[in-house]
Amino acid sequence: MEKVISSIIAVIILALSYFAGFNLRNFLLLIVYLAFSLSLIWSAEGWGAYRGLMGHSSVNAATPPILVKIGGWLLLLLSLIWMAVIIIS
Repeated sequence: MEKVISSIIAVIILALSYFAGFNLRNFLLLIVYLAFSLSLIWSAEGWGAYRGLMGHSSVNAATPPILVKIGGWLLLLLSLIWMAVIIIS
């Protein structure tokens, strides 16, 4: 069910960006951002189980999948709020 809801929200965000007049570059960047957000929600177990190098530091312990999902939902909902602010202003 969360895949359906998150997909609907992502489509709404993309539609709002079209009506906001995003150019192609910004639209493609938004697609990448939404793909990352959706991957956190849909594949939380895989992201949470990651151990290894990340930048200049290493990840030594697994992250609980629920925290990864919460992060994905926060990114998705913040982008929805951001898009609503752009449309309103």
